[in-house]
Amino acid sequence: MSEQARSCFISFGSLEQLESELRACADGGDRSRFTPAAQPGSSKAGHGLQIGPRGLGIPIEIFLEAARLFGESGAETLVSLDEAGEETGEFVLYRDAFLRRHGPGLDPERSGCFPFVVKQERIPAARSHHAEEAESYRDRIGDRILNPERVDPEMRHLIEDDLQRVERVLSLPFGKKLLDVGCSDGTVTLMAAERWGCDEVVGVDVAGSAVEEARANARKRGLEQRARFSVSFIEDLDYPDGAFDTVCATETLEHVAPGCFNACLENLVRMLKPTGNIIVTVPNRYPDSSYIEQKRDRWRWPAHHHFFSSLSLSYVLGKYFSNIELFPHDDINPAAKGIYLICCCWKKK
Repeated sequence: MSEQARSCFISFGSLEQLESELRACADGGDRSRFTPAAQPGSSKAGHGLQIGPRGLGIPIEIFLEAARLFGESGAETLVSLDEAGEETGEFVLYRDAFLRRHGPGLDPERSGCFPFVVKQERIPAARSHHAEEAESYRDRIGDRILNPERVDPEMRHLIEDDLQRVERVLSLPFGKKLLDVGCSDGTVTLMAAERWGCDEVVGVDVAGSAVEEARANARKRGLEQRARFSVSFIEDLDYPDGAFDTVCATETLEHVAPGCFNACLENLVRMLKPTGNIIVTVPNRYPDSSYIEQKRDRWRWPAHHHFFSSLSLSYVLGKYFSNIELFPHDDINPAAKGIYLICCCWKKK
């Protein structure tokens, strides 16, 4: 019997109904307690939940968190991922309109999909472990941008994508006072300071070696009076409310330790002026398939704890900003299908 045949598909009218059904199952995996699904595609089918052949083997509270995100975000589908970002097949939530159009079974392009990482324990990673992880994996963006001859020949096909991402970021507006978190060796931080004439620049990273390199790069470019770099976790930054015109977090949020994501984002928003903007880039979990075939996708890179689609990133940032705009990283695919999700937000709520 196929895995699809052994999976359980049920329909439900509301998330409250689904929660009641799930709580009625002592172990959350006894599919016999569910009512049979209505025929997908019928007007009475409602929303849908597909549970994999092994049952719903996670605590009910974690699943209900996923269901809440599904309901609030307006996602067409929500897909369970493991901690490496791979689809687990454990469960998929479908919105009624999606089922009417397609029936159960994921759209290959995953348009309108909300990726949800399933964790048995959601506690912050130890500070020492997070710092060690940052030191062991350094995103040497400076080499790829300025010294491509230093890049491993097997990785050089990725340089053009980095150049396009950085150029797109630098084309967005930067204010006079800039905070760049996850600044690495300071390459993009200093390029922004030069292009936009920033009066004061603060770069932060959890890797001490990256900060030392950033300071050296600032001295080489004659920017040490305007640019300061320090070692810190994002959630520990204590600059005053509204201290910065622009906050930049490029290829950073995916690395934040599990359990610390909301605290980090809330602190960044707190330090941003009401009239300021935040620039975010993250790897796209669901880029166009051509990038995957060419081995150009970035979501599988090391030390990633969070995975985003254009819908999920917009949902997360939309809790804090009224205006959110996504930009394509190249001229081939729309913003939602790029290798990176590049986003500028303004008008704090």
